[in-house]
Amino acid sequence: MKNNRGFTLLELIVVIAILGILAGVVSYSISFVSTTRAKKVTSDLNALISQCRVDTLSGSPSPTYLEIGQKNDGLYGILYEGGTDVAHIKTSQKLGGDNIAYSFYIDETTSAATSICLAFDRSTGACLALDKVTDKNGSKLNSSLAGNCTAINISAGVGNNAITLVSATGYHYIN
Repeated sequence: MKNNRGFTLLELIVVIAILGILAGVVSYSISFVSTTRAKKVTSDLNALISQCRVDTLSGSPSPTYLEIGQKNDGLYGILYEGGTDVAHIKTSQKLGGDNIAYSFYIDETTSAATSICLAFDRSTGACLALDKVTDKNGSKLNSSLAGNCTAINISAGVGNNAITLVSATGYHYIN
């Protein structure tokens, strides 16, 4: 009988090939999950923007605006109607956890802002310029921002989506 002291070259090649295939499948799965997460956050945020615009055009109490920003445990979208305090929150939705990255584009330039308030014109449905979004007393809600929000970029891992806003019409869509 022959004395076996280890593995043959063929056995090692087969094991390495199997490990390579498994690593590829796991890598694809992680990529797919993060892409799906970014799509869901983008879709939910797009729906909130639509709700804000529809509510504004249908005559909901003024001011009606959507605050988008980071809170303690993730990215939130909060729709306010008729005021800026907790009693005037119509919808508050956690869009994603800490693993979601987002950025705002103001006049097609990336902004360092961590939150913004979006609002629409009651008569035309157009997006209001960021420095025109005010509370009941006329105080600006986007104190250091001017211009129009033209896009919101959402990413999670390798997943990356954007919502483009057309300021003149209020139309918005997912890229």
